[in-house]
Amino acid sequence: MKKFLTLISFLVFFSTYAVEFKQSFYDLLDKGDLDLAEIFLSEWESNDDGNPDLFLAKFNLLIAKSFEPNENSNKNSQDFSNHFPMILEPNDSIINLAIETIKKGVEVFPNRLDFRLAEAQAYAYSEDQESLSQLGIEILNHSRINSCRWDWSEGESLDPEEGKKNMLDGIHAIEDSFIGQNLQDDLLDLNLKFYPTDSEALLFKGMNLIYADKYEEARSYLEYAHEIVPDNDAVMFYLAMVYSNIGDKDKEIDMLNKILESDKADENLKEAAQSALDGKNSVLKEIDLYRFEFSFLRDIADTKSPSMDSMDILLNKDNKIFYLLEQIGYYLPEDQKEIKFDVIGEGDEAIVVWTMPEPKEIPLARYIAFVPDKEANNYRLYTLERSLNWDGIDPVWVLGYTYKNGHSNFGEVPYPSTPEEFVRQVLKIVK
Repeated sequence: MKKFLTLISFLVFFSTYAVEFKQSFYDLLDKGDLDLAEIFLSEWESNDDGNPDLFLAKFNLLIAKSFEPNENSNKNSQDFSNHFPMILEPNDSIINLAIETIKKGVEVFPNRLDFRLAEAQAYAYSEDQESLSQLGIEILNHSRINSCRWDWSEGESLDPEEGKKNMLDGIHAIEDSFIGQNLQDDLLDLNLKFYPTDSEALLFKGMNLIYADKYEEARSYLEYAHEIVPDNDAVMFYLAMVYSNIGDKDKEIDMLNKILESDKADENLKEAAQSALDGKNSVLKEIDLYRFEFSFLRDIADTKSPSMDSMDILLNKDNKIFYLLEQIGYYLPEDQKEIKFDVIGEGDEAIVVWTMPEPKEIPLARYIAFVPDKEANNYRLYTLERSLNWDGIDPVWVLGYTYKNGHSNFGEVPYPSTPEEFVRQVLKIVK
């Protein structure tokens, strides 16, 4: 009996020792001391081998390492110096190691939802749309196998309702990410097949159908969502948009008034609803040109697939892009609409270049190139920007790249006097 009690005491001490290593590891990770964190991780593993949380810890360490600056972080392939503060993109090879690590954890512990959502974050960092979408489908399929009895960190088991909520929150994040329209629709359709009363998925589906000008189809999804969540302001707003486009003025006004009467409605949506009641464009807000160039157009690039339909949208300033801008409550001033459009190349490899007004503020773009990315099934957005004025030194022109999670610069380039010259500079980087 005495030996048994001694063994129990040893195991309690051993477990406490491992917990201290785990806490120290994450404290060091938060501080950015990755070398010392790796030492503590090794000690934690040697004292607590078999702990599922080790998979996540190794994953987190690799993700942190993938964003570590290196000697090439602030230079492009042609060794142009970068005049902007450094914005790091992840190291793809290390991101892939992180993905391999967490996938091994999923193989051993298939019900660990946090493992799967960590994997999703890695695909988002690496902009791997196909894998991110496929992972969403795998999560939904497994939710049917385990009846949403998911596990979380430190051995916590979620009850089915909580597991379902956390799982669907993760799926919604994937659906609302940078994946292309076709991939998003595939994921939404499976989501609604398994969980037909998921109001968030119904809203996303309805929004997609609105953007495709399929208003009657959108109506059915949004009206069902409104039955489930009658006080959801976003559902009401998009329903009002549907009613407006199918000519049902009475229902449009009813929805807009419900938004205005709601205590829970977002103030921006209330303003947009009032704007619609007052005559659509009467109180639209002027969008900041920086946000238009580096955020709104980036989102357009992320969601459009290289095709003739997308080409028509990107080449026509009076078409969908400016319509979509108005739908979220903004307009671009007339003096900023002097944008020249060019298409360089042919077919689905053609590059669309916008020549913007001469930049008067820093940083704004002179050229914006929508470059088709067949692998990701969307467009990449490259920009020619004016740099900051450092201590009286004349500003320089910088080639930039805008992506879902941020913005990077490749460094100074000679000023291209034509869109064709700019495209040649971009292609040197792309290749």
